[in-house]
Amino acid sequence: PPALEAEFAERLAAHDRYGQKRRPFYLAWPTDFPVVTQRFGANPQIYRRFGMPAHEGLDLRALTNTNIYACFDGLVYEVHTHPKDHAYGIHVRILHRDGYRTVYAHLARALVAKGDEVREGQVIGKADSTGASAGAHLHLTLKRDGATARGETNYPKDVIDPTPFMVWPENRLRKTAKTAAAWAAEECLLGVCGR
Repeated sequence: PPALEAEFAERLAAHDRYGQKRRPFYLAWPTDFPVVTQRFGANPQIYRRFGMPAHEGLDLRALTNTNIYACFDGLVYEVHTHPKDHAYGIHVRILHRDGYRTVYAHLARALVAKGDEVREGQVIGKADSTGASAGAHLHLTLKRDGATARGETNYPKDVIDPTPFMVWPENRLRKTAKTAAAWAAEECLLGVCGR
């Protein structure tokens, strides 16, 4: 029990419920909304025409002009500023440790420049629906250098599934959700329990 108590205390202090941030690489949630709108690997019939086996990232809810945050510390190696000449539209690419790379797509605007060093949680852009997109959201792609050649993925261009690396965004979103409620956050309007 004392070791478990110490473990939980450490996780609480770090706002890391499951201890995920102790891994060498993880992805902090990059929007203010805890909703996946299209999972990795979905809709193969759509994405095959783009040379992908299926959806090559995670689509996350992000309303127009809301903040997009860096998922991990890294170096901005590309900022694409034209909204219509790339499927990702306006997007930011960040190089992280151990050859991991993230792409933040369909932005209204980028707030960083090539060569900038960024920190996890730093605002790097504002959300929108530029490029091949039908509505405001964030498309997050994760790559790892050499993953395709090593057979770690069946996707081209070193694309890998970001889902196992995602850390649920408890603290930032809890604050947002409380202020967005039409009633006091502590007031229960209805409760249901089922077994």
